[in-house]
Amino acid sequence: MKRKFSWSGKKVRRRHKYHFFISHSTEDKKDIVHPVTEEMKKLGLSYFLDSSQIKVGASVHRSLSQGLNKSQYFLAFISEKYLQKNWTRLELDAALHRQASQGTSFILPVLIGSKAQRERIIAEIPLLANMLHLMWENNAAKIATSLIEKINQK
Repeated sequence: MKRKFSWSGKKVRRRHKYHFFISHSTEDKKDIVHPVTEEMKKLGLSYFLDSSQIKVGASVHRSLSQGLNKSQYFLAFISEKYLQKNWTRLELDAALHRQASQGTSFILPVLIGSKAQRERIIAEIPLLANMLHLMWENNAAKIATSLIEKINQK
């Protein structure tokens, strides 16, 4: 089902329920993910975030899969903690598969940490090396603005 999205007075048809599926570690949620999602809301961007979309008693795996399928982009807040979690790695693996099978730009990584930490992240997931990525530098508004620019490229 196609949904209409109002942008600057224009109606635009889109086929995804969410602009972004947000993948993150719990440790990064309060100080990084929440400030960015607050800025995204101000810009009218929609997103699937586990804590707000998965209802009590729902299958977590099924809910995440549906959220991923209904999202235009996969926004991954990748830190060293992210790499240690099974769920986030599963989400990233699914996103990498979708990107490779569809041949489209789907993954938008936000790398978190010092330069050395970001280098370790790239070393652990070498497929990220050739993707343009954003860096978390306590810059929620700048990240949200970059995301709206990505949406407007389509």
